[in-house]
Amino acid sequence: VQACTSHLEGVDVRFMEGLLVEGCRALGATAILRGVRTAGDLDYERQMALTNRAMLPEVETVLVFSAPEHAHISSTLVRQIAQMGGTSLPSFHPLSSGPCSNVPRIDPMLERISTDQAPGAIGPYSQAIRAGGLLHCSGQIPLDPATMQIVGHGDVKAQTHRVLQNLKAVLEAGGASLQTVVKCQVYLKDMNDFGAVNEVYGEYFQGDCPPARACVQVARLPRNVDVEIDCVALLA
Repeated sequence: VQACTSHLEGVDVRFMEGLLVEGCRALGATAILRGVRTAGDLDYERQMALTNRAMLPEVETVLVFSAPEHAHISSTLVRQIAQMGGTSLPSFHPLSSGPCSNVPRIDPMLERISTDQAPGAIGPYSQAIRAGGLLHCSGQIPLDPATMQIVGHGDVKAQTHRVLQNLKAVLEAGGASLQTVVKCQVYLKDMNDFGAVNEVYGEYFQGDCPPARACVQVARLPRNVDVEIDCVALLA
């Protein structure tokens, strides 16, 4: 390793014992380069990256993939980096959300989603949170996003349409859609409204694979509305 990196400016190969982050602190390093040989290594390496960040926030962790034909030889990673000048291997920051070429997308960090096409959050919550390949949408009630007034007083079908239109806007703002929803939770003020709500709901979720769903009656909903719906969706 020392021989094949000796010509690279700023590269200092050393053997060390103990925690890697302690070695980084001692050397004043700013990044940890981790070789990944198989996709099965990703979960472990991500956990290591999170641990490293917790112990030494100023040091970044970057994962580098070896060529598939040499994936069983860990030292190949180092040789490739040296021979290619450190720029030719696909890599990604395991704690970021940006897409990278030829590398599976990983979104371990939380990302807040906000759109003016749906009612704005009026408390300590987000319209949706994107994390780990999923979009978690907060419950929507029949508020008009332009006026923030309730739509369809006494008309549960009109309220359900407005709720699902709001959810659709949040889903699309977050990189998902009604077609990628995997689970919905429906909250009703009165279970006698189930048939009417279900009829409208079916207009938005069609096809052979509608999302999983739970429906419950509750004592009261915000602003005394008749229906609220939240959902979880896969990112498109």
